[in-house]
Amino acid sequence: MVSEEKITKKLTKKLGREPTADEVAKKMKKMLKKAAKKAEAASPAKTEKKRKAEEAQPSKDTKKPKTDAESWRAAQRVAVTPAAASAKYAPATTWASARSMVDGELVALCEAKGWPGPTPIQAQCWPILCDDRDVVAVAETGSGKTLGFGMPALSKFKKALAGRGKRQPAMLVLAPTRELANQSFEVLQEFCGKVGATAAVAYGGVPKHEQKREIAKCAALVATPGRLNDFIQEGSVDLSKVSFFCLDEADRMLDMGFVQEVKKIAAACSNPEKLTAMFSATWPTEVQNIASEFLKPDFVRVNVGAERGADEGPEANKRIDQSVIVTEERSRDGRLLEILKQRYQSGTSANYATARLIVFGLYKKECARLETFLNGKKWKCVAIHGDMSQAARNQAFEDFKSGAVPLLVATDVAARGLDIPNVELVVNFSFPLTIEDYVHRIGRTGRAGKTGTSITLFHGEGHEKALAGALQNVLRGADMPVPKELLKFGSTVKKKQDKNYGAFGPKRGMEGKTATKITFD
Repeated sequence: MVSEEKITKKLTKKLGREPTADEVAKKMKKMLKKAAKKAEAASPAKTEKKRKAEEAQPSKDTKKPKTDAESWRAAQRVAVTPAAASAKYAPATTWASARSMVDGELVALCEAKGWPGPTPIQAQCWPILCDDRDVVAVAETGSGKTLGFGMPALSKFKKALAGRGKRQPAMLVLAPTRELANQSFEVLQEFCGKVGATAAVAYGGVPKHEQKREIAKCAALVATPGRLNDFIQEGSVDLSKVSFFCLDEADRMLDMGFVQEVKKIAAACSNPEKLTAMFSATWPTEVQNIASEFLKPDFVRVNVGAERGADEGPEANKRIDQSVIVTEERSRDGRLLEILKQRYQSGTSANYATARLIVFGLYKKECARLETFLNGKKWKCVAIHGDMSQAARNQAFEDFKSGAVPLLVATDVAARGLDIPNVELVVNFSFPLTIEDYVHRIGRTGRAGKTGTSITLFHGEGHEKALAGALQNVLRGADMPVPKELLKFGSTVKKKQDKNYGAFGPKRGMEGKTATKITFD
């Protein structure tokens, strides 16, 4: 029998004080209930009755076996929503199965390149897009997203090109930066040749006349929003025949810097039957509502990687070894040189000459200063930032991509989408303005199944302190150590606020209409 005296002694030891009568009674009731349950379980009659009841119930082990598609998705961490779409669209995991939905000539080109099979984002998106369903696709950097949307679009060109006149592309891809637009164009141009079509690219910083000439005859157009809107206003392009509309790096295209430009372009793509695809490595909550304005109600979402809650932030590529060095802002130049010396000994060493690394700065002037500083210390490098002419940017990018120069210093114009083979190291000299940009920056390494390293110099001043919690979440999500020094900045993830109203902005879905400007005569 449970003794009240024993219970009182136990509670006194646990609480560090004499328990109240209610606390003793509550504890006694709990212990008596536990003892009765134990005695009941030991009763032979009860045991036999329980056994028969369990036999009458279906076994928990007789679950419905997983289909091949479900097993593949579990292994590749692929999620498809809604559930009906998940059941309907089995992934095309081999080139043989891909041939049943995308053009055989395009598949043959992939096989000729020695690629073992479609990447997870390609395998899952192709059957959906080929069935004319809008798609939002989220996958890590370097996962083959360009052909994820490109192959289904080009496969439909025989039908899409019918009845199309000059200056009327059938496919439109919008990209946030000139470098990314040019890269997507190069990929699509190669594959366009297999379906008897041509591609063109349009971006600012270069003369318009040559771009206009190429647009007049192209079937696939890749463009940045600013230059494309110029061409629309001039009547140099007609988007009414666009049957496939894609936003590459869609989260960036739908933020406040681009969304109004994108809306104008989407309105010009007036074909009601057009297919819309949005591809990105990150998909923050704040752009999801805006995205629905461009998509049909029955769109399908494909996610490769763990589904992340709104408070967890984006997921980084787990093949990247991330490290964070907490240092004073003024000490970063010295720290950067230490990193380079530890890894490459000197700027004239053989292992540096064959290296490929990127140093990210936040501002144009900062990158220009770093380029001068590093070259002065005999670490050969080039830079890319917004104060450079397009010709200079193109030359710097080509020098780095070809391996003629081992180190690229860049602002976030080089953070998204750029596929530069064999980048082994990314250094964040300054932390970006958003945690999504951090994931994109470090994603320049560890691409296409390879491993890579990222090192971040974090000083915690200005905007950096507010992002410390989000950075900790990304590190933990990738099973990377979180430095103790980083924890001193706090672990709170600051909620993103409304641009105009701060913390008191309208709730999502209740933003209301945009104000109309009234002009008085």
